[in-house]
Amino acid sequence: MVLTWRVKKIEGNLKISDFEALNWNGAVNGGVDLKKLTAIFPIADTQLEGLIKADLQSSGSYADVEKERYDRLQASGTMDIRDLFFSSTEYPQGVRILEAHGDFNPQRANLTQFRSQLGKSPLEATGFLSNYMDYLLSDKGVLKGQLALKSTRFDVNEWMSSSDASTDSTELEVIPLPENIDFSMSMVADEVIYENLNLKEVSGNMILRNGVLSFSETGMKTLDGRIKLNGNYDPRNLAAPLFDFTMDISELSIAKAFQSLETVKAFAPIASEITGKVSTNISFSGLLSQNMMPVLSSIDVQGILKVAEAALKDSKILSEITSLTRLKDANLIQLRNLSIPIVIEDGRIEVKPFDLKLWDYETNIQGTAGFDGSINYLLNMQVPAGQFGAQANSILSTLSGTETNASTLIPLAINLSGTYNQPKISLAGGNSIETLLTNALKSRFDSEKQNLQAKATEEFQAAQDSIKQEIKLKAELAQDSVKKELEKKSQSVRR
Repeated sequence: MVLTWRVKKIEGNLKISDFEALNWNGAVNGGVDLKKLTAIFPIADTQLEGLIKADLQSSGSYADVEKERYDRLQASGTMDIRDLFFSSTEYPQGVRILEAHGDFNPQRANLTQFRSQLGKSPLEATGFLSNYMDYLLSDKGVLKGQLALKSTRFDVNEWMSSSDASTDSTELEVIPLPENIDFSMSMVADEVIYENLNLKEVSGNMILRNGVLSFSETGMKTLDGRIKLNGNYDPRNLAAPLFDFTMDISELSIAKAFQSLETVKAFAPIASEITGKVSTNISFSGLLSQNMMPVLSSIDVQGILKVAEAALKDSKILSEITSLTRLKDANLIQLRNLSIPIVIEDGRIEVKPFDLKLWDYETNIQGTAGFDGSINYLLNMQVPAGQFGAQANSILSTLSGTETNASTLIPLAINLSGTYNQPKISLAGGNSIETLLTNALKSRFDSEKQNLQAKATEEFQAAQDSIKQEIKLKAELAQDSVKKELEKKSQSVRR
């Protein structure tokens, strides 16, 4: 049989024998000009053009299909695509396949060449699919395969749904993953644009297996640093999709991380006023909301932040501390060689106690911050008497009866509460600076056993325990609300 249209020439033959077993043997050879074809059979709101050439052979028995003996079926051939272009109202970016070549046999289908332009993004690919006949012809078949992708610059934003202020219909939704696909993919890209991030030297591997997408050895340069990522995205329960990742971050710009990362904005707004870089190795997990964003109240994080050198200047918190304590030159902090252990649980970041030099004073810091901007920190400092104002030094001199040495260390406990934008700074126990200095000096000269900072720490920990209990309850309620919303959405999809 030969069909000759204006679109191209197609030759084919098909032989059927034994009508009970329905044995077939056939072949198709020829090509199609899609532009001419769509001129005859137009597709509304769609532009389609390009050349497809195929040489296909197939033989087998329908009896083998019914008995799922797919290894007895024969199918082989080649397919070539050149200068294909597709665009529609749904995909206005357009997809252009410059050239592609594939061949297949009963065991596997091979993609040996693929050069394309997806919107503005060039993309090359090679790979294969195996067990494809079992997958296509049965309900139990698992499609297996590998794909290698390469791009000089890939703009993800161009392919993401843009949100409209008046409707939620275009927002991202939870992405279900098939459980009957076992697929691995590697990618190398010189540059990837994702939301407001510019990612350089991107490489990594992804595996889709049993409905879970795993990332391994995924690396990139961004925000003046380098990130390595491993972990999983698990949407098998659409009502409670999960993520679980580990990240190795090296020399990331603190200021740029604040500008670009919503999690940093939520948990560490002070980062907007810090210059410097941070390195860390953290693990983080949690629940995703229906728009594929992390539910902040569900995030669990553990890790250590390492700061080689950074500076905090002209912060409202610093000015409030200066006003309260009358410390000299307190509007600038230089931070060097810090290791800060952090934990985020139930949507609240907890900074474990760590020591550092704060304004050249020995200081121990601990506390928590919430994604709502709330803060609760305790600073235990050892401050030389000479660093306080003239009035404070006068009090010290009166109490001791002689001029106190300017290097005499005064224990100073400072509570930071409220929110980052509206901080409340107070001395532990509600003291004034004069009362604190008086008590501190009496404790020193009268050999009193009471440790003022130990008492402040004990009171702070009691308050922290109360906050944690309250936050845990709120987090559980928030997560239950998200799960119920996702459950409603997944039920409507199933219907």
